Amino acid sequence: MKDPAEVERALGTETSRTSVMLDADRFTKELRVRTWQPGDTFLPLGLDGHSKKLQDFFSDMKLPRDERHRIPLIVAPEGILWVVGYRPDHRFCRTPSTRHILLAEVKRPRAS
Repeated sequence: MKDPAEVERALGTETSRTSVMLDADRFTKELRVRTWQPGDTFLPLGLDGHSKKLQDFFSDMKLPRDERHRIPLIVAPEGILWVVGYRPDHRFCRTPSTRHILLAEVKRPRAS
């Protein structure tokens, strides 16, 4: 598996734990946020286009089981766009030929 940060720099798709730039022409705009469900798969950036079960991805990331249902996913009908805070799906990342960008950001709620 290639280092995702290295792949992102090469493609111009840098992401952070709080934001990602996606190619808005590669998915329909019927977006929703949900948590993972058994059987979910995606093509993580840096995995050379191979799919991975989200359960296995979380296991590889050493994410405790009780925290996995707290990780939001940004999902389009075409698939999981971004495992928020971890990795985008390479099919939807911005590339040098991207014409329309969707910037997805997460922000922490302000303390009351």
